[in-house]
Amino acid sequence: MDKGIFENIIAAVVDNPQSPYHRLMDKVNDIDVDYFENITRDENTLSPELNLALKQTVVENVDEIARQLLYDSGLSGKITFDILDQLKNKEHYRQILLDTANKLQRYAKDRLLFIPTQKHDDVELNKLYEQAKEVTLLEHVMQNNRMDIIAFYRALMEQTEWECKALVEKRISQFIALIADKIGQAATKELYIQHSKYIPQPVNTDDIKLPEDLAGLVELMAKNVHEIWAATRIKQGWTYGPERDDKQRKHPCLVPYEELPEEEKIYDRNTSTETLKLIMKLGFEISRNG
Repeated sequence: MDKGIFENIIAAVVDNPQSPYHRLMDKVNDIDVDYFENITRDENTLSPELNLALKQTVVENVDEIARQLLYDSGLSGKITFDILDQLKNKEHYRQILLDTANKLQRYAKDRLLFIPTQKHDDVELNKLYEQAKEVTLLEHVMQNNRMDIIAFYRALMEQTEWECKALVEKRISQFIALIADKIGQAATKELYIQHSKYIPQPVNTDDIKLPEDLAGLVELMAKNVHEIWAATRIKQGWTYGPERDDKQRKHPCLVPYEELPEEEKIYDRNTSTETLKLIMKLGFEISRNG
């Protein structure tokens, strides 16, 4: 793979200070200020703003920002275009694209390993939330339920940050996999273009006339061509069927040569005839021992 192509892609998506990853992580790191700082948490009663729905709201907001940065911006198209433009005059163009796509796919999978271990889960959050809402008799007498409220506040904020970080890693991984797919598709398209330019150029044997005594050999060779084809198909798991079915591996020509339709026999005869004419065209002689 061309040195720097993979690195440039990762830099554009992850490493650069203005990359989507850095901008998303800056947003996640500001969650405490943007969403939690102004919520009252040191009173004796739970603030209505401090609830389990807050976490979902924050995660959805971060996900929307990720969508805007990664998809609405047209970033994947720009990256793919720049790569294709960079490689258009390179040798082994298609192989470079395939190598880059494969490396990006592996990187996308490995990114999911970066997700840190969560400190809390929804079961624990629900328990802490119920404790924060409930004012026990002792807490009523002491007029102090702050400890439960603060415990829930901290746990909710930590879990919200974790879910947002996990979401960012997932979205970045998916985006890099998308770029890998686009590059892979470009490689496939390049292969198609190369193949579409292919023009068969068989040796012209029009000037070769087979001797009449080789007519019997043509028929023997035609039969053998069919036998080789049929034996190969049977080894691959194909069986006879009245109609061709590639999924079920059924073929109507899996019958003895003598039972083939005449058009199929003609195909095999033409193959045999052209083979014999090529041998003669190349200067070889065909003779029968004895």
